[in-house]
Amino acid sequence: MDGIDWNIDNPQVKKIIEAARVLHWGTMSIGLALGLRSGIKAMGALGLKRKQADWVKVSGSYCFAQGVEAITGCSLLRGKMEFEHRTGGEAEFHLWGQGKHLRVKPYSRGFHDGQQVMDMEEGEIFEKIEILDP
Repeated sequence: MDGIDWNIDNPQVKKIIEAARVLHWGTMSIGLALGLRSGIKAMGALGLKRKQADWVKVSGSYCFAQGVEAITGCSLLRGKMEFEHRTGGEAEFHLWGQGKHLRVKPYSRGFHDGQQVMDMEEGEIFEKIEILDP
């Protein structure tokens, strides 16, 4: 794999997660955690390094978008993110990179808190992960 090891226990990944938490007012909200976990899953699935993603389309809370941004390096300011604000816990994002397109949709069920999301197994977090036509 050309990318980093996107395992949540990898020290490189932990540094990114911690930086995102610090920038998020020292907290780990559910939205931030879902964005981080979704970004980690997508980057690993496509074998990308941080900032190698071409484009992301994010639908969800501002916190969810911040988590995706922290992991992928794609942001509105860099012109590499399209963002649609949604309320009510619904979230998903699309990632394009290396000629591939991946959709990640976390469950919208009531998680207790952000740390719970960070500690959960992937199968408990994601409703859908699918490769789509680029």
